[in-house]
Amino acid sequence: DFSYGDYGSAILYQSNGDAIFISMKDQMAPVIQETFFKSYRGRGDDTLKIVFSEPSFDNQNCGLIIEYKTASGDDVSLWQYSSYYWNVLHREAFFILDKELFTETTMTPKDSIRIKASCIMDSSRNQIPESTPFVALKGSYPIEIFTVNKATYFENSKKKNGRVFELDFLPFESLYPNDTAVGVALDVGGPEFETVIREELRLRYPSLEIGKDEKIDISKIKIVIKMCLFTSLGTYVASDEVSFKGSDSRLENRGKRVFFRWNFLSDDGRFVQTGVYLVDVDVRISYNGHAVYQTKDKENRMQSWGVLRR
Repeated sequence: DFSYGDYGSAILYQSNGDAIFISMKDQMAPVIQETFFKSYRGRGDDTLKIVFSEPSFDNQNCGLIIEYKTASGDDVSLWQYSSYYWNVLHREAFFILDKELFTETTMTPKDSIRIKASCIMDSSRNQIPESTPFVALKGSYPIEIFTVNKATYFENSKKKNGRVFELDFLPFESLYPNDTAVGVALDVGGPEFETVIREELRLRYPSLEIGKDEKIDISKIKIVIKMCLFTSLGTYVASDEVSFKGSDSRLENRGKRVFFRWNFLSDDGRFVQTGVYLVDVDVRISYNGHAVYQTKDKENRMQSWGVLRR
């Protein structure tokens, strides 16, 4: 069946000297060659760029066409983007998610994607099949600081070990902080984090002439986290500071959620009372001495945490 035209031709030479002309048809569907997902986590419009192996066209009857699954699960979801368009050559598609439609459960650069079956085809109408594998997303997202504004603790379940603060290196999917564990957390390490560092350096320090694909030396990344707590009346409670490098072995090369935990203790080792506490959160990230992130640039440096003692 060559109803869509010849893809190419070949001549088969047999041992008896006969030559047979053979027409060939392209039966391969387009595949994803490259992706880049810029996530703003609700602070701006998310954008996804997909480069296909050949000029491609969408099936107008498909509706949403991007399927994704998280790194930690097998459930497949449809990405609820707002709109998309093609470049002139129809090899690149650009998808946009309006910031007003952002939810905490939407796609992130840590996920993988594929095109929904039969929703993209080439000029020979070869459609993407059901068996298409998922492709890991490349991309970046804003550095996000995780905190909670209230928590409850039970004094009897807390062991007085003298440590007012602790630093934990946890899996990315860990739900810390939460309503029983307060502190400051951020996700450090992995290709997405390195992309963020590189993009911030390119934006802030163009004189460094860092290439868009240049390798980041993680040993040059330094993270500093400071916390200082006061009562609602301004009385000092506790403070501490930790620092570590991007090459820290506790990150295990893959990256971790780093949680700087406050154990509901004052500097003198006593459990605090029920009340509202003012917290000065200061997170700084630098690369080879060049600042790429500082909490003082953000609106949420000074926070108030409600504590309920049981």
